[in-house]
Amino acid sequence: MPIKDEVCRRWIIEPSLSMSESRRGCTIVLMQKEAFCELESQLSSKSAALACRAAHAPMDEECIGLPTEAEYENYLAQDGAVVISPDGQLLGMGTYFKGGPGGRKATAAWLPTVMSADRECIVVVTSQDGPIYLYWATGIERQAKGIRLDFIQNLKANPIEVEVEID
Repeated sequence: MPIKDEVCRRWIIEPSLSMSESRRGCTIVLMQKEAFCELESQLSSKSAALACRAAHAPMDEECIGLPTEAEYENYLAQDGAVVISPDGQLLGMGTYFKGGPGGRKATAAWLPTVMSADRECIVVVTSQDGPIYLYWATGIERQAKGIRLDFIQNLKANPIEVEVEID
């Protein structure tokens, strides 16, 4: 799933680092708008991944400009996940997923595995203890992969350009 550098920096890296430094937890889910709409349409199904309809963030058409950094961090500090698209559109906030094994990190590792193979999903979790984790699923069997990302704080290089080797 291609993500523009400025989207990754503005909506994922910088807020995750800020939340980590202030010892506040958050969850950012990155998925295509179509995949999110599909999850919302299955809400009444017993096997639905969403637990409730997400509160939708103000879209560009509804307000002037994008949320400020403080407004976005406020969205992140609320219960539930903030869901964004690869082009930086805020799709939902306060989003709860059901069927996962429990807490924020466990649910973040579970969510990409339940998406269909043609629906990519990446989840970034910032723990209240400080570490930042990235989860995604690969392959037909949708096996979860994860990596701890708080090493970014110590890098002198641009974190967008850092190549991470994954098994």
